[in-house]
Amino acid sequence: MEERPLIFKRLSGESYKVFRDKQFSLLRVILKSFEIETNTEQLKLVLNLPLLVPEASDAATEL
Repeated sequence: MEERPLIFKRLSGESYKVFRDKQFSLLRVILKSFEIETNTEQLKLVLNLPLLVPEASDAATEL
């Protein structure tokens, strides 16, 4: 997913923050619907995992 960092670089700081806030909220709602309780640090880790480990995002897109 080489294009992912390029997309984020093109967003303004405010647009990037709005995107991440919505992404965070969506993940929290999805996990809560499965009755999975998380804290803020756990959600941030999950959201940043593809950026920290590019192989994780490659494997996820192959599914």
